[in-house]
Amino acid sequence: MKISSLTRLPSQRYTSQTGERWLIEISTDGVELDLAGAVLDGEDFRGYGVYVHDCEGVVIRNGLIKGFHYGIRAERVKNLTVSGCVVTENYNAPGIGWLADTARHETEGFGGGLYIRDGAGCVVENN
Repeated sequence: MKISSLTRLPSQRYTSQTGERWLIEISTDGVELDLAGAVLDGEDFRGYGVYVHDCEGVVIRNGLIKGFHYGIRAERVKNLTVSGCVVTENYNAPGIGWLADTARHETEGFGGGLYIRDGAGCVVENN
């Protein structure tokens, strides 16, 4: 599902379809995604719950994102805000545990809740 304007999802459970790389994609400036209590459930630790890229001023708020390789993955973003979300129970490579910020990772990384690459001015609050 590609989001390109202010969107408030109905409060229900959403799952990814087989073969999808992400459940929600945002690549438009100024988009606000209000999950409004919705649950994004990847179920199989593959792909991304929300993929944000090549944009600025995006806001993601008020939802539960779980069961993906990355709950939220953001690349080449400015002024991204993630607020009031629970991003938990996403992939964690077996035997790795917590990684230092300087840890070298695989091409797709080790997975996790929130991954921001080439970001500036981003805010993560009240999660």
